[in-house]
Amino acid sequence: MHEPAAVYGMNRLIFDRSLSTTQNVIMTQGATALSATINRINNMYAILNTSVTKGAYIGPEIASILSDLCYQAGLASTILFNNKPRRRLESEDAFKLRAERAAYVENRCQDRGINISILNDTSLRNSLTHIDEQLTDALRAEASIAWCIDLAIDSRNYFSAPDEITVKYCRCFIKDENSIVHQEHTMSVVELRNECKNILSVIFGRTDDELV
Repeated sequence: MHEPAAVYGMNRLIFDRSLSTTQNVIMTQGATALSATINRINNMYAILNTSVTKGAYIGPEIASILSDLCYQAGLASTILFNNKPRRRLESEDAFKLRAERAAYVENRCQDRGINISILNDTSLRNSLTHIDEQLTDALRAEASIAWCIDLAIDSRNYFSAPDEITVKYCRCFIKDENSIVHQEHTMSVVELRNECKNILSVIFGRTDDELV
């Protein structure tokens, strides 16, 4: 397989010369997604900490921040941790590189004693990256479910519903829990940010000063 004659970008695209140029470029896309996840978390906290409202946090930015935060986390997970069997339409070369980088990230994290439980969760990754399919099925599964979507609220008790109605969540930040609840998954925002920072440090050699 050919390699590009050169690559140009605003970010450092080559971080490990033992890997191919193509692999370096693909993995730095994962690094960009990790940085974006951290930035969205920081943006969300900044809005919530200055909000004059309580209970539910009203603002046009909240929905887009939560949506992009989850998208970027899912993208980082897909690029760096997806070690599943080859997909039907996936080229042999793309599969080999995907398997190589998943093993590379896993080995580096294990060597440094870093546990990755959120970004390495296959079920969570699928729910974030295939939201069109999964949310369609979830919304139409039962008529007795009410959905909160792309909201930031103080607690799960904010919305009241009759006993026969179950309230579920899609990309909602629950302040009391400091977590994002997405369908059947609960992501600790603190743990997610720490995972992103640890991977950026261990894999890409980026310091806290470079993560802003």
